[in-house]
Amino acid sequence: MPILKSLIENPELAGKISVNVGTNDLIAFARELAIQLKPEPASIPPEEKYFTADETADLLKVSRVTLWQWDKKGILKPRKVGNLLRYMESDVKKALMGKA
Repeated sequence: MPILKSLIENPELAGKISVNVGTNDLIAFARELAIQLKPEPASIPPEEKYFTADETADLLKVSRVTLWQWDKKGILKPRKVGNLLRYMESDVKKALMGKA
């Protein structure tokens, strides 16, 4: 694919070139492109647990008012799960580490 490499390196040449492509070449190009664009398999994070405000307050040994204040300050933000506010376990652990 030296022509393609030349076009990538010199895009100004693209308007001056005409190309006849056969079906087999087009299929080979599509396969090569698919290989290059195929994303790396993402690691699946472990299942996240969600806690209610009461559970979170108990775990952190603070009041619900403190949780509300932390939300306003950006210290510990709840997530919306449907109509409910829940705290992610990973965020609660970070808050615990910061408190210690």
